[in-house]
Amino acid sequence: MTRKELYSKIKSLHLENEVMKTFGDNYTRVSNYNLENLVAKKESSLKKSSCNNTTDFKNVIIRIVSTLQGNNVIDVEDAKFILGGL
Repeated sequence: MTRKELYSKIKSLHLENEVMKTFGDNYTRVSNYNLENLVAKKESSLKKSSCNNTTDFKNVIIRIVSTLQGNNVIDVEDAKFILGGL
């Protein structure tokens, strides 16, 4: 990754303060190696959190459909159709 690409990633991921806390210096004065590692860790954690958000979303949909079915707002076939898309 070029220096320019690293700067762009640091800015888009809002890591300026994290670089300062971790390395005690502005990101423009930290090595490419350290910046690449920090960016990789951040991107990895974002991927993990997005997986959790998807699971949470599915659980919310399941609870809503169950409640609607329990209150006779939708029938079993409608519930199966909705949940089949998950």
